[in-house]
Amino acid sequence: MRMIAFGYDGKSAAFRFYVADQPTPEEIEIGEIVTVNFDSGIPLKLETLDVEFVVSNEPFGNLDKLDFALYRRWEEV
Repeated sequence: MRMIAFGYDGKSAAFRFYVADQPTPEEIEIGEIVTVNFDSGIPLKLETLDVEFVVSNEPFGNLDKLDFALYRRWEEV
């Protein structure tokens, strides 16, 4: 997992998981668990909750953080 980007506007939320290689079934399941836990932990009913996995080795500065990055691993430049 390279970075987890998050977007939220009160009605919709999006999690984008940037990975270096094709995600494994376990990584996909973990991503889905994160989003379900988020959805169950907020008081409002979301209209949409998107989960996306993006395979990329682009520098972090080139990746779309949506509203902000929740997590970013350390990488040598």
